[in-house]
Amino acid sequence: MTTSASASSYPALGLCIDGQFIAAEGRKAQDVLNPATNHVIGNLPQATTEDLQRALNAAQRAFESLPFGLASYAFTGGTKNTRLISEGLEAGMVSINHFGMALAETPFGGIKDSGCGSEGGWETFDGDLNTRFVTQSS
Repeated sequence: MTTSASASSYPALGLCIDGQFIAAEGRKAQDVLNPATNHVIGNLPQATTEDLQRALNAAQRAFESLPFGLASYAFTGGTKNTRLISEGLEAGMVSINHFGMALAETPFGGIKDSGCGSEGGWETFDGDLNTRFVTQSS
């Protein structure tokens, strides 16, 4: 990884939570790389658990005001944050730490007006099945 001169001229990055920008000063940061050259072009501040909770609360308020819920994306470095994100985002599909969401063997579908059920994966057949629960005691 090499640092280019453009890293110093790259605009300062901060966090945007609920429409408010939060300065990066005093926070740990992660390098942002140019994928073509592998040069550092900036530094992205890391969010705290409190920042994450504020962002999830803002997402929940936005979700409640909209009739859609197809997909959500999030990036994190911590297992605890992964759990908070997966439980806190209401969407038919949630992708954490990557953009590769739509694969043939995985379910594709949203909630609310973003879809009725899932297509792909074994969930495709749920709409055509009559599921029963049978219990027996001897």
